[in-house]
Amino acid sequence: SLPIYSLLDKGATILAGTPHGAYEFDTNWYYAGLFDIGVGSLVSKNKVIYAGTHNGLFVYVDNNGWNPLGSLGSINAISFFKDSIIFAGGDNGVFVSLDNGASWTKTLNISVQTLINDSNYLFAGDYNSINRFQLKDTITILPNLLFGGEVSGTGIYYFNDKCLTKAIPSSGYSFTCWTENGDTVSTDANYIFTVDASRCLFANFSLGSGMNDSNSLTKLTIYPNPTKGCFYIKNAKGKKILIFNLLGENIFSQQINNDNEKIDVTSFSKGIYICTLENENKSTKLVVY
Repeated sequence: SLPIYSLLDKGATILAGTPHGAYEFDTNWYYAGLFDIGVGSLVSKNKVIYAGTHNGLFVYVDNNGWNPLGSLGSINAISFFKDSIIFAGGDNGVFVSLDNGASWTKTLNISVQTLINDSNYLFAGDYNSINRFQLKDTITILPNLLFGGEVSGTGIYYFNDKCLTKAIPSSGYSFTCWTENGDTVSTDANYIFTVDASRCLFANFSLGSGMNDSNSLTKLTIYPNPTKGCFYIKNAKGKKILIFNLLGENIFSQQINNDNEKIDVTSFSKGIYICTLENENKSTKLVVY
């Protein structure tokens, strides 16, 4: 008799993972491959059997025997997401394949003993704890100038989904580039990327002449930014400040009566907001933490 690490119901038979390989039970137990390899995890999908072992990940298809699937080191757990995404976790971390195992990328640098996922999260467990990782991400698309143009692409996306962002400049404006955290990521007005994390992108518009009009604010300065709840705005006396959330909803307005006006946003939830001045075409990102 051998210790049993894992079991898989194949319908007519039972497959068992042991410290010394795979065994199958029909009316009796018999050897089923992976000789002298510890088999800790057995799962199947679309008639393909996957074995997580101390020597890596193996796959069994159409009675063609066991074949290695990548060089991942010891694999303790396997989980599937959507049609072609496989997560494999073990002593060296969690790896993800987006093409049914043809290629692999290390995505989490943690040792795991078990993996499971639903449509929202991947759960990874070790001997001491369970870690949860999000499989849905928020993509936020905003214009740098409130009236510079229209943008699209904001939404909730699954891991590895494609996001298509579009920037359509208003009359008299032109699109220049997409930026993230101040860095240019694309100069294509129709920018497509694979979602692997939440992101906030700005579509940068400018006046067609390349110069601000006479009504533009030459400098909009707010500080401190990020803020815990209050900030000051300079060089805006006589104007009205407008604050928008990431859904484009105007949630706050205040008349500016001083050269260095205090703005109280202590009632705001933590997050990112857009500040602009009424009838101006320049905006600034505000972070509340």
